[in-house]
Amino acid sequence: MKSVELIDVTKTYGNGSVIIKNLNLSIQSGEFFVLVGPSGCGKSTILRMIAGLEGMTSGTLLIGGKPANLLPPSKRSLSMVFQNYALYPHLTARENIIFGLKAHRIGKDIVEKRLREAAEMLNLAPCLDRKPRQLSGGQRQRIALARSIVSEAPICLMDEPLSNLDAKLRARMRSEIRRIQRKIGTTMIYVTHDQIEAMTMGDRMAVLHDGTVQQIGRPIDVYNHPDHTFVASFIGSPQMNLMPAVYDDVQKILRIGASWTITRELPIAGGEVILGIRPENIHPATHPASAQNKAIHFSANIIDTEILGNETQLTFLLDHQTWTAKWEGQWTIPDQSAQEMVILPENLLVFDRKDGHILYDPKRSQKVEEVTV
Repeated sequence: MKSVELIDVTKTYGNGSVIIKNLNLSIQSGEFFVLVGPSGCGKSTILRMIAGLEGMTSGTLLIGGKPANLLPPSKRSLSMVFQNYALYPHLTARENIIFGLKAHRIGKDIVEKRLREAAEMLNLAPCLDRKPRQLSGGQRQRIALARSIVSEAPICLMDEPLSNLDAKLRARMRSEIRRIQRKIGTTMIYVTHDQIEAMTMGDRMAVLHDGTVQQIGRPIDVYNHPDHTFVASFIGSPQMNLMPAVYDDVQKILRIGASWTITRELPIAGGEVILGIRPENIHPATHPASAQNKAIHFSANIIDTEILGNETQLTFLLDHQTWTAKWEGQWTIPDQSAQEMVILPENLLVFDRKDGHILYDPKRSQKVEEVTV
């Protein structure tokens, strides 16, 4: 397996538009690394530059520690799985899977051995003699994945491979792809706009916005400790509640809107900030958190209730701002009714209102002096 490193990579087009800005990524050998972000953030462009399908304006690409900027795609030791499967419609599943091997004139015995192993791994044996039009979307995607597996390339690039599948099939394929990656140990770079895929599949992930990396880390760390308001709002469903506030560092008070204040000493300078809290950290007044001495109690008017089986999402107004809470169980609460709630101060994050960077994360137990990506 091979590592991949991008150093100070920039991508611009002829009209002067900057797609990727000073990108630095280090992907370890055998790692499942996810590039996640909204449409147009540059994640597919990064994948295409790694593959050699698109050139870099500046910067360095290292594959296995060696410069690869000038290598053609065929010399980069990688395979690629596309969003649209890219299968030849006139060939059978078998022929599609081994097409690349035959083009490289690999021996027949080796081809058959790799085909058999990939077909068993992906449960494709019954469909090998069918053509793509006779197969389901999930089977076509598995054929595209099998084609990548039989190549035995040390690096596999995947560009939103599950976006054309229904929700149930996507969930199954997420598990299959992750299981296969662990089994064969390939270095996998996976592009998606789906935060659930990013959270459940990646060893690490990079969150991108407008061609810039906002944060890199393990999915659970990015979720628990976002470095920026964009990351806080993009990762998590429902997204983190974010509300403008002002911190008075003399009186040690957070003023939220016109009428809500929280007495709380923070190791930051006074001024305009953004207060953030995850929906699952807003509890009903009956929650055990209410008994804690530092618990913050408040009342809010419910404007919508969504019962989602094992949990309930509540939308409410707090000082004319719309917030969301996520409670375990099934709650039937009339709209426009007042509901007593509680939050714990250690779950409140404070961001800079000017640039969106984190200022204070209580569970990091210290002021965030600087955000380094």
